[in-house]
Formats: sequence, C-alpha cells, structure tokens
Amino acid sequence: MLTQPGDPLYPVKIGWENLRLQLAVTDDARASASAELASRRTEEIAEMAAEGRTRYQEAVDRLSNHTADAVSRLQQEAPPEDLGQRMLEITQRQQQVLATVAASAPPAAQPALQHALEVARQGHSKAQAALERAQDRKNTPERGRENPQEQQADRRNR
Repeated sequence: MLTQPGDPLYPVKIGWENLRLQLAVTDDARASASAELASRRTEEIAEMAAEGRTRYQEAVDRLSNHTADAVSRLQQEAPPEDLGQRMLEITQRQQQVLATVAASAPPAAQPALQHALEVARQGHSKAQAALERAQDRKNTPERGRENPQEQQADRRNR
C-alpha cells in the first residue's frame, strides 16, 4: 500500500504489517520482516519529505522500533547470514534519509528524528560487528576434540 502517516488507510496498512509480524513463527522470520518494515519506513519518510509533509513522528517511531527489533536478532548467537548485510545497507540508507530530513524539519520533529538517527547509527555499528563475527566464524574451524563446555565458552567469547 502506498499510504503514509495521516492518510485514511494508513492504519489499515499498519494493521496488516503488525499481523505479518505476529505470524512470523521464528526469530529469523520476525527479524527479516522487521528489516523489511524498517526499510519501508525509511522510504516513507523520504517520500514525506519530498512532498513537503512534516508530520514524521509516527513513521519515525515505527522506523526506530523495526530497526531495533531486527538489530536485536543480530546480537544472538547465530543470526541469519544475510541479515547483517541487509541491516548494514538499511541503516546506511536510514542515516542518509534522516540526516537530510532533519536538516529541514521543523523543531517539533527534531527529537524524534535525532532519536531515529541514533538508532540507525547504533544499528549500523551492530550490523558491522555481526558481519565481522560471521566472518570470524567462517575463518575459525570448530575444534572437535574439545568438550561441549569449552565450545560453549569459546562461542560466548567471540
């Protein structure tokens, strides 16, 4: 749906998206859906700015929540391989859009935009760290002779 905050059908769009999140049966599916929705909110905010709309609060709040949800999955032991790269790209785009929008946004919108920009920055750093951990895991073969307790401690220390 091409609706934006303030449009009459926007609550319907959000309702469908919330249903999709609730139907995601695995952590990976939920993280993937959250990443997609974070990307959608980013583009919504860019479109709103291009159209001269300045009521960003709802889209910005949702952007922050979806980004934080997807990024939280990156910090678990074995996130989906593509999630780190996707979130790196999404958070990079978020930073670009939010910085551009914040430069001309009214004072009332600044706190929400600055918060979302910080969430995007932190998400970007966490996505980079997750990609580095994934690369380290690929480059470090599991040691088969260790006992399970040592393997678990080794994984925690990575």
